[in-house]
Amino acid sequence: MAGFQDLFEATFANDPYFEFLLATYIAIGCTEAADALAEALRLFPDSRPPLDIDTRLAVFQAVPKETRDGLNNRFWDADIEQKLAAYIRKNRDAFQRLST
Repeated sequence: MAGFQDLFEATFANDPYFEFLLATYIAIGCTEAADALAEALRLFPDSRPPLDIDTRLAVFQAVPKETRDGLNNRFWDADIEQKLAAYIRKNRDAFQRLST
């Protein structure tokens, strides 16, 4: 199962601390996924994952596997697709330009 391990292996130039990603889950109303992501981020000093991927992964992997698995399960148990679909339907006009 892909999860936070995979996320923390990635680098996003415009979102190095995954703050926009967290804001996205909040914006679509998926508080369960947002809470799991926020908790995963709190595993790092000041809730900011190190910019160096190897260091970031070392910190994350130092957390007990049961904790990491629990966070992954909470994240994937969230209704992300349904919340995203509801958000898109509610904000349909904002997405009109994407269909042309």
